[in-house]
Amino acid sequence: MQFLARSHWIFDLDGTLTKPVHDFDAIRAQLGLPGGVGTLEGLDQLPAAERPALMEKLNQIGWEYALRSELQEGVREFLEALCASGCRLGVVTRNNRPNLDESLRRIACEDLFPPEVRLSRDDPPAKPAPDPLLRLLAQWQADAGDAVMVGDAIYDLQAGRAAGTATLYLDPDGDGPHGAWADLRFSCWLRLAELRASALSERGASA
Repeated sequence: MQFLARSHWIFDLDGTLTKPVHDFDAIRAQLGLPGGVGTLEGLDQLPAAERPALMEKLNQIGWEYALRSELQEGVREFLEALCASGCRLGVVTRNNRPNLDESLRRIACEDLFPPEVRLSRDDPPAKPAPDPLLRLLAQWQADAGDAVMVGDAIYDLQAGRAAGTATLYLDPDGDGPHGAWADLRFSCWLRLAELRASALSERGASA
């Protein structure tokens, strides 16, 4: 698991850095979208004239969830440890930029993610396209082979795979359906910190 010693870390936001509160089935119902399809993908299938009003409604629903943002246990400590070892951090979300900024403010992580490393659906195309990850890598002048994508949803893992990064799947119950897309499943942030410490120790021993 030497990819845990990599220096460039990209994170999903909702349900990854924050506690999972989004009810996507309810959101789709509020928007009149069918089940079994991503919210953004469902909106893209509608006539162009219908999209702006529904996108604004989605933005407002997302804002209400952003106001409820809470930090997952162990996240701040993990991010601080990355920064202390010289890693670079970015966040990529399918939410919009105002909701991203408010969520980071609510979980007191604004200082760890300066504005230039925050990418949202306002910087299209959104995940699962690899483009936002590749933009961060280009900004950092980094190779995908030194990068990690961390998330709790299929879009995060697909984006990471397409960009060529390692993919880490936050799967609290250990039976999530997206394991085939992940290089590593982890149950919680405290466990990921343990795994990374072990990887760093192994790297140091072999140096």
